[in-house]
Amino acid sequence: MLLIKGTKVYELPADITVGSWLWRSPADMDNKVQERLLSFAKREHINTIYIDVSSLLDRIEGKNEGEQKIFDTALEKFVTKARKYNISVHGLAGSVDWADEDHDYIPPLLLEYILAYNRLHPNARVEGMQWDLEFYNSDEFKAAEKEATLQYLQVTKKLVEMVNADAGAKEQRFKLGFTLPYWAD
Repeated sequence: MLLIKGTKVYELPADITVGSWLWRSPADMDNKVQERLLSFAKREHINTIYIDVSSLLDRIEGKNEGEQKIFDTALEKFVTKARKYNISVHGLAGSVDWADEDHDYIPPLLLEYILAYNRLHPNARVEGMQWDLEFYNSDEFKAAEKEATLQYLQVTKKLVEMVNADAGAKEQRFKLGFTLPYWAD
């Protein structure tokens, strides 16, 4: 794959991840939309799609097993199709509030659901989770930057511990990604 920047051309390593966030639930896409999306991704050398799993929250908290089954089926179909294009699929979820004390249960809840999904669908596994926890945009961060940052770090630590404790995730090298602004160093 080539990267063109200005007048210079760079050859990229074959194993580099070229990903695209898709803030859309697989349950909200029909077969035609999925095929067009995956075909486009393949043509543009995208080898990883981060697909929105945030809608799971309503299904999990509402304990609506029928809705969960619909989501699972849609996710399984999407992952299976993506594999035919040699595209890996990771979950994507996030919110400004999910690292604060009132909502910090949400990321572990979603992660546990995805890990359980993977145990039930070993041939259509989600290969990782990308977290977009924009704690730095919250009112709590503006009022108490250090405390909000520490709370965020506690959430990320909990997610890492969950993956490390899950034998299947550890064995299959489940990936966790955390999005941070450029200034967070």
